[in-house]
Amino acid sequence: MEFIESGLHFRFGEGWVIKKYDAHRFYQGLSGSGLKGVDFLGILGEELYLFEIKNFRRRHDWQADNPLNTVLAQPAAFTESMAYKVEDTLLAIDAIW
Repeated sequence: MEFIESGLHFRFGEGWVIKKYDAHRFYQGLSGSGLKGVDFLGILGEELYLFEIKNFRRRHDWQADNPLNTVLAQPAAFTESMAYKVEDTLLAIDAIW
């Protein structure tokens, strides 16, 4: 099965179970409460993987700055936003499990 996120294409092997988390009905029910979420949840065997996809290419004419330069200028802000997404995703999984 192929997934598209941020203009990038992803294909996972047969052993994977992949859910587009931020489009899933459980996340949609919680998203109005200010929670953030990763893009995909993946299960391979007994392991859970969280995927947050970032495409740092300039994809739109209106983008004046290169997105990668923005992240490199303030890496702490980027890592903090990623940490919040992971934390909120794990809290939501715990709440619905």
